[in-house]
Amino acid sequence: MVIVHTERRFEISRKADQFIQSLPVKLRRRIKEDVACLLDYIEAEGFRGHDPYDALNSLILRALSFRRKFLRIAFIQILKRFPVNLRPPILAVGL
Repeated sequence: MVIVHTERRFEISRKADQFIQSLPVKLRRRIKEDVACLLDYIEAEGFRGHDPYDALNSLILRALSFRRKFLRIAFIQILKRFPVNLRPPILAVGL
C-alpha cells in the first residue's frame, strides 16, 4: 500500500499493508486521513522536536559527567524519563 499525499509517496511494510487491507473501508480511509494530517503537522513544525539524546548537548551535564560514559548514559536516561522538560534549565540545545 502506498499513501499518497500531495505528490508525496510513503510506502509502508508488507505486514502493515496486509493488516490495513483487512480493516473496513471507512477505517482505512480514516487512517489515510490521519496520516496525512500528521505529516502536515510534522512538516509545518520543520521536523523539530525533542531528541532523546539532548542531554549530550548540555554544557552543564557535559561538565558534570567528567567524561565518564556511565554518567553520560545515566543523564540521558534521566532526561528521557523525567516527567518535566529539563532541557531549558540544563542548557540542552538541539542541534
